[in-house]
Amino acid sequence: MPDEDSTAAEEIIDIGAEIAGGVAGSAAGLLVAGPGGALAGAAGAPLAIRALRWAGREARERVLSRREQVRAGGALAFAADEIRTRLESGDVLRNDGFFKEEVAPGRTAAQEILEGTLMTAERSYEEKKVPYLGRLYASIGFDETVDAAGANYLLNIGATLTWMQFVILSVIAHNFEGQLRLRESMFEGDDQPMELVAVAHQMLNLAQRGFLFQKRPGQDNSEIILDAPHIAPQHLKIQGFGYQFWRLAKLGDMPSKDWLPMAVMLGSSSG
Repeated sequence: MPDEDSTAAEEIIDIGAEIAGGVAGSAAGLLVAGPGGALAGAAGAPLAIRALRWAGREARERVLSRREQVRAGGALAFAADEIRTRLESGDVLRNDGFFKEEVAPGRTAAQEILEGTLMTAERSYEEKKVPYLGRLYASIGFDETVDAAGANYLLNIGATLTWMQFVILSVIAHNFEGQLRLRESMFEGDDQPMELVAVAHQMLNLAQRGFLFQKRPGQDNSEIILDAPHIAPQHLKIQGFGYQFWRLAKLGDMPSKDWLPMAVMLGSSSG
């Protein structure tokens, strides 16, 4: 018989299906029934599922608006589904105490970070961010190189970046992989559309936070980007915590319908 935590987690995930879609069903199955088949013997799986159930109950018991519940349930569903998928593919959960050692009375680091993840999702009115917040938590659960302080900082990055900046990171990564050819100069001509100006300023913000750098072929050092007009999209690269966020939140899996319009807008006028 399902316990109180698994029942509450199932309820909040069911609400989150509005965002999570079919992912919600598989996630709820994992949290209610527990790990079955090959997953039953996966090291750490019961502890990871216990944290997911606990966070689901905490979210269900908070006083939230309907939309906040949808976002929290969606993030929990994506986190659970990503953990299930990775365990099924043979990935191993971290075994450094993240899921079992208390960082506060009655709270493990996994619970603390997951609670923060769901609370961040609740406040994310840009709802396209929700799947990536859930996947960020799941990825941290498999990566011992990310300590609790780093995890909290990555979560802060997810909270403070805009959806447009999520897309920018995805486009820059696709360009670095050689899939695109972006323009050499951010602004071509005097009359610039406001949408392009907005992208430039959000790129500048990413650079100022140390998440992007710019380096042209033949240069020994990266350039200091003083203002938006000095941005050269073709020569931007992701670095530091910007790269870690892109990797762990799985922005590389962003559907092309979400990043391609910006890539077209930033495309080279010379083809």
